[in-house]
Amino acid sequence: MQLTQTIIQFNQLKRIEIGNTKGKAMSQAIVTIEAEFTQAVEKFMLIDYDVMDIEKKQFADDFFQFRQRTKEQERRLASILS
Repeated sequence: MQLTQTIIQFNQLKRIEIGNTKGKAMSQAIVTIEAEFTQAVEKFMLIDYDVMDIEKKQFADDFFQFRQRTKEQERRLASILS
């Protein structure tokens, strides 16, 4: 559920345009963050093991790395918007 909510939230970035004197640069930075997020999702979706196999711990590691990247992108996004 956390994964799908994060994807939905980041997909909303595609529609953001910021106006003012720095709007173009800020909008471009947001587009870059959204593109990096899309790449992270695509990489995460390419896992080649059964995520339902509870014996494997690799999913937890992969999801942790994905969340770390996402949190960094969220921090960068917050910095742009504040």
